[in-house]
Amino acid sequence: MCDYRGSKKGCLKVENGIIAEVTQNLNEMKEYQTHEIYEANGKLLMPALIDIGVYPKAKTLSRNNLTTLSKKALNGGFSTLLLFPQSTPAIDNEAIVELVKSLDIATQVHFIPSIKPTITQNSDSASPHKLSDISRLYDNGARCICTNSDIDGNMLIRIAQYAKMLQTPIICLPKESSLSQGVLFEGEFAGKLGLPMISYKSQSTEVAKICEMFVDCDI
Repeated sequence: MCDYRGSKKGCLKVENGIIAEVTQNLNEMKEYQTHEIYEANGKLLMPALIDIGVYPKAKTLSRNNLTTLSKKALNGGFSTLLLFPQSTPAIDNEAIVELVKSLDIATQVHFIPSIKPTITQNSDSASPHKLSDISRLYDNGARCICTNSDIDGNMLIRIAQYAKMLQTPIICLPKESSLSQGVLFEGEFAGKLGLPMISYKSQSTEVAKICEMFVDCDI
């Protein structure tokens, strides 16, 4: 058996899906004769993994895509998935959070919806983005605020203040669209080729921006 403290040999009893007892050998276990016994010699038993940032297929949030994703996750040893909110539809309102929660109940994997803190406004608006109802999304079960750094600096500070107030993590990806050099040098395709997934200029400026914006929020 393996956990954060290391590994050791032993026996483990599971009742109703919950670990009920752990002993060094089978004879020490209470009423083991009444249970079905699996021999796991040479096997490694460890907690399932947690993936803190995934998208459904084609970034499309649907029952079929999450069902397929749950099967792939279980095959890879993952039992809990944090869904990035920049999908279609985006996780920026209560209805979508409820959709994810309903699919969470229907699958063997635990899906955690994250929070998209901004909503894109019409082109004639003074600002291209406005804040979503972050507190309400959190109250409905969404966890962790996920955003890109290429938004208005004041809005980035306000998002960080929400994260501190709600005591929830924040994932801020360094991104500057105006410095993008195309899919060959940035993004998922570049990552598969072993190339940088963001230009070095974007990384330098945006990481510094994130640090400065968040420093006063103590997060």
